Amino acid sequence: MKRMITLAAFGILVFSVKAQIPNNGFETLNTDNNVSQWSKSFLMVIWIDSTGESHGDSIVFDSPNHALYLPTTDAHSGQYALEMRNAYNFTSNTGISGGAFLSATDDYNVGFEVPVPVSPMLPETFSFYYKYFPLASDSAQAVAKLFDSDGIQIGEAVMTLGGTTSTYTLASVPVNYSEVRPVESIVISFSTSIPGNEPTFGTRLLVDDVALDGSLGLKEEQNALLLFPNPASSQVVINGLIGNEQFIVSNLNGEQIFAGSNNGKLDCTSWPNGVYLLNIAGENGSVVKKLVVSH
Repeated sequence: MKRMITLAAFGILVFSVKAQIPNNGFETLNTDNNVSQWSKSFLMVIWIDSTGESHGDSIVFDSPNHALYLPTTDAHSGQYALEMRNAYNFTSNTGISGGAFLSATDDYNVGFEVPVPVSPMLPETFSFYYKYFPLASDSAQAVAKLFDSDGIQIGEAVMTLGGTTSTYTLASVPVNYSEVRPVESIVISFSTSIPGNEPTFGTRLLVDDVALDGSLGLKEEQNALLLFPNPASSQVVINGLIGNEQFIVSNLNGEQIFAGSNNGKLDCTSWPNGVYLLNIAGENGSVVKKLVVSH
């Protein structure tokens, strides 16, 4: 669905589109009353002794459904959100991270991430609302991976969450592209702990209203503008320009950093680290792009 946002500071209109992520609000449950189209499983060692009797790891779950994720009515919007909790393997004395990843099916036994097809798009940010209740030194992680029509990864957004967050908070990070091509499939995953770190039993992560946002959809506008790279450290290239565009760059305090025309490249070497708004005005109207500078 297309929505119109007014940025009063610039007096212009910006059109924004959202990628259609399946069950991004976690409102649909499957026949097992778990969250539809989200999945997570884990490895469990099973062995057979000399008498032929089988044995398995002794695993204790923190969730009532004996899984690493479940629906919760503690939602940011709607009826449900996604809650993730850790488990503990007493046989191996290791923690098991709670989490979930987007899936094309309702098979919760799927153990690996498979890109889920979406309509062609060029998302610029990955965002969601979350609560986090870590124990010990746990930090959570959220990842969005974007692929082209050949299944080649061309973009990624990674976010680390740390510290107790007891009220729903918006988390948003720019998508960093390696190639400028239409995105046609995605992988989105959440974890209660960073891979490689030992998760603590009792840590919880709640997530709701997952979104991939962009200012222009490929189907509505073939000349989609894209900043590359983003985040940028020294120079940013603006792809999709027609010509004769005028640029105004401001920080989030409304202070103007740059104004004028150029050849589709901006030198941000001297700009302080932070988030900037790039107003691009041309014959077909105006659009505002968000640029992150990180030296």
